[in-house]
Amino acid sequence: MDISFEDVSEYVEGWHKYGDYGMGICPFHDDHSPSMMVTARGYYCKSCGSAGSLNKLYQKLYGTPFTRSRPYNPSVHIWKRLNEEFGDIKTICKIAHTNLMSNMDLGDYLFKRGLSKVAIKLGHIGFLGGYYIFPVMNKYGDVHGAVGRASPTIQTKDTRYSVSFGCPLKLYIPDWDAVEKSETVYVCYGTLDAWSLQLAGYPAITGISGQELNAGNLSGFRKRMFGISDKGEEISMRVLQGNLGWRMSVLRIDYPDGCKDVNDIHVKFGLEKLNSIVDHARESFYA
Repeated sequence: MDISFEDVSEYVEGWHKYGDYGMGICPFHDDHSPSMMVTARGYYCKSCGSAGSLNKLYQKLYGTPFTRSRPYNPSVHIWKRLNEEFGDIKTICKIAHTNLMSNMDLGDYLFKRGLSKVAIKLGHIGFLGGYYIFPVMNKYGDVHGAVGRASPTIQTKDTRYSVSFGCPLKLYIPDWDAVEKSETVYVCYGTLDAWSLQLAGYPAITGISGQELNAGNLSGFRKRMFGISDKGEEISMRVLQGNLGWRMSVLRIDYPDGCKDVNDIHVKFGLEKLNSIVDHARESFYA
């Protein structure tokens, strides 16, 4: 299937539309100002002379042929912009954390989702470029990547979470020390859910993205796991349970009205209520 002129505007950096054509940054040379003209017929760079179809342009940008089954995520450019401006991922996370700690008003969304200043400090969470930055660290505290969560001011239905390029660690863990010391860990979907469980006293693990929360990435944890799915996503957690075998059991969470995940329970009813619901689900499992 061919990409359209309307589609390509979503992928080209520095895009400016002028009637029936647009200008953008050319990916075929070291372009510092928009020198590539794009029309419905294709593209042409006035600087380096590169020309071709819109499909060829897309393949150059992403290294793969265009397909509409690949959902567009506008946040893919956030890491390229941050890398160009601030350097490597460790530096980005450090600057983002310093920025948030010195401007706590920027953390308003996190506070509304139940995180505290102590949690922000513990997790080295930051804010940069319109995104809340959650560093992905190993058990020694070394940063290997980051999960970016779009702030409400820039969030759309297609723009929420974005993972830094080439992150070798596939799991996000709010508190490695708690996970290492506990005989039981709790597996959930999403960074904020993991933080809610951690703050409630349940050592939590989640994936840096949905597809990364799989049996292969969890296989290194030789301990008991309780899976907690979002409301309506029980089947996917059951599949994960089936692949992990004896190590995982799925808890059946009785979600209150208006709550779709554990972070919702935390925000709307508090940690004490979350404790009560998770403990009840665990007791019911053993009953």
